This record gives sequence, structure tokens and C-alpha cells, in this order.
Amino acid sequence: MEIKKIVFLVFLFIPTFTQARVVNEINIMETGAWDSDNRAEYEKEGCKTFNPTKEQLIQYFSQAQESSSSGNWINEYYSPCIASGKVTFKDGDSGAWRIHSSGLGWVDFINKTRRYFYFTDNDWEKE
Repeated sequence: MEIKKIVFLVFLFIPTFTQARVVNEINIMETGAWDSDNRAEYEKEGCKTFNPTKEQLIQYFSQAQESSSSGNWINEYYSPCIASGKVTFKDGDSGAWRIHSSGLGWVDFINKTRRYFYFTDNDWEKE
């Protein structure tokens, strides 16, 4: 019985970590862009409507799953419509971001690492 109590207390006091990022500053450099690599020309016109706002991007980073690898995300959730810019997070990390309209994105941090982000329930899909 004593072991169960110890295990319970250990789990009770272990902090829960989240993957959410808090955006300190975000700049949008390009929206409505088209990733032309191996894509059909007719998709270009449709991408002009992908124009996420700062508020939508802040929500994206605060809700997105984060990973050091794109895994299957890059194959399953790729879209030719992109937006890009710069971001600084509250923890001091900063870099250049690129997000596809599907909710797949990444940040190339100034320390030369890339982190992938994925979130599907974005406000830009509701407009």
C-alpha cells in the first residue's frame, strides 16, 4: 500500500508540460503565396485567398502540436498555399516561420534548428 501512495504523490507533483508557444511578436511578410514546387499552375489563383491575420497566427502557435520532425505531416497535410514571416516567442526563441493553409508549418530558428507545427482547427478555415 505504501508504494501506491508514493507513486500517486510522485505523479501528483510532476508538472504537466504543454507544447503551446506564447507569441511575443509576429510579423507577416507574405500571404496568399503559392509553393510552385511540382504543383499545378491552376492552384496559384486559389492560394490568393489564404491570408491569415496576426491574431489567427498567434492562436495557431498557441494551439499547434510541435515536433522536431515533420514525420508524416509533410506528406499528409501539405498544401500549396503558404504564408510566411518572422516570430519571437515569449521564451526568447525567434526565427522565420512558414505555414501552409492545411495547418502544417515550421519555424527556422536563429540557432539553425527547425521545429514543425501542426494544427487543423484554424480560424482561417472558418472564413
